[in-house]
Amino acid sequence: MIEKLWPAMARTAHAKKPTTQRLMDHINETIGKQFDTQALAEDTNEIARKAAADLWRPLERNELESRDQLREQRNEENIKSYNNLMETLNSLLRGDSL
Repeated sequence: MIEKLWPAMARTAHAKKPTTQRLMDHINETIGKQFDTQALAEDTNEIARKAAADLWRPLERNELESRDQLREQRNEENIKSYNNLMETLNSLLRGDSL
């Protein structure tokens, strides 16, 4: 979603009418309130894992490995999405589309 939303906002022509500008401001405000800013890459150190396991329950080895794999997959997807977004925004700048 972020790969489509920000470039669409960047492509939007500057508004001179106050009502159009208020609409754009409202959209930006709504985006800021409703969409959490996600970490690009998540990482948990061994101390935090140990504390969580002690508080909750010991994790099975395969559970820990599958969680690590899932975190790595999410990190890769987030980084890919971010890179795509930056490429799109850069191409908009280079093409004088803003």
